[in-house]
Amino acid sequence: MADLDAQRAEVLGRAARIIQRQICTYISWKQFVMLGRLATQLQSFVRGTLARKLYECMRREASAVKIQKNVRHHKAHISYLQLQEAAITLQTGLRAMSVRKEARAQIQKGNESWCTYPSLVVLPQRLCTL
Repeated sequence: MADLDAQRAEVLGRAARIIQRQICTYISWKQFVMLGRLATQLQSFVRGTLARKLYECMRREASAVKIQKNVRHHKAHISYLQLQEAAITLQTGLRAMSVRKEARAQIQKGNESWCTYPSLVVLPQRLCTL
């Protein structure tokens, strides 16, 4: 009987070790699977955060480029208007100078009817002192 008990204890001991090994393997496998899921979730979270930061950076850069473009356009427009005003002023002065020169030449010749609208031509009057 003692042999049977010893044999029975040995069989039960082996069965207990097999069951414990299988439980330990199962628990390790569950932890490994859970760790993989957690790693995937963490990677997903980090990728999402990085994508949001990158999008925000790109949005800010696009806004800065738009602002710079508008400022450059405004400065160019102001410069063009100043150039246009200077050209008009210069042309007006040159035309007036040309008309005055022509008027002096015609007056010196004695031809006072040279102008269609003589009232529009204003010549400086010479002061005569006696």
